[in-house]
This record gives sequence, structure tokens and C-alpha cells, in this order.
Amino acid sequence: MKLAFFPFYGSDWLGSRRVRALGAEMRGHFVDLLCMMWEEPGCRVPDDAAALCPTLGITKARWARVRAALVGTKDAVLKEDGAGNLYNERLHEVREAAEEFHAGRAAAGRKGRAAQLANVGLRPG
Repeated sequence: MKLAFFPFYGSDWLGSRRVRALGAEMRGHFVDLLCMMWEEPGCRVPDDAAALCPTLGITKARWARVRAALVGTKDAVLKEDGAGNLYNERLHEVREAAEEFHAGRAAAGRKGRAAQLANVGLRPG
């Protein structure tokens, strides 16, 4: 499901010890990766330098250092899913909640439209 935006919680971003420890450059790559994840099914990106480097605007050698900072620490902001992808737990949770909300609103819209049509003697279809 295509969702145009994700909620960004500024106080959480600024107040996160893990995020603040990254430094400005790594935070920039991290937020780019979050945006890329939001656009993908399952809110994941391939753990593949060839796929990520063009969008991040970095070399494969630089990606190795970025990956080490974002994934390779005990307080990592990204996780490996065991299937060759990277994800962020919080973003994944936010995505699931947004999809549930969207599905509920879509169902309510269909129900309301069906009621409108029934009021004038028509059936949805």
C-alpha cells in the first residue's frame, strides 16, 4: 500500500541517545534510509550496497562504514531481518499502524458510500 508520508516525531529524533550518538553525517544517511524503507513493501530495504549506494549518493566503500555505524553496533538503529534486508523496528511499527488506520478509513468510506447508494435505491458496484 502506498502511503505518501510517515509521521516524524521530532522530540523522539532529538531525544534519542542512539540517534544523537551517530553524528550528523550518519544521521543524514539514516533518515534517507528511513525514507527509502517507507516506500518499500514490509518497510525494508535490501542489505545490498549496489542497490543502496546510488540513492544515498555514496561509494560502496563508504557504505561499508555507514552500515557499520547503523547496523553493526549494540545500539544499532537498523536491524537485519535474516532475509537479506535492513529495517528499523520503530518505523516498521509506525507503518503497520498507518496501514491499519488507512484500511479502516477505506472500509468506512466504502460502507458510507454503500449507505448513500442504498438511500437512492442503487447498489454499489
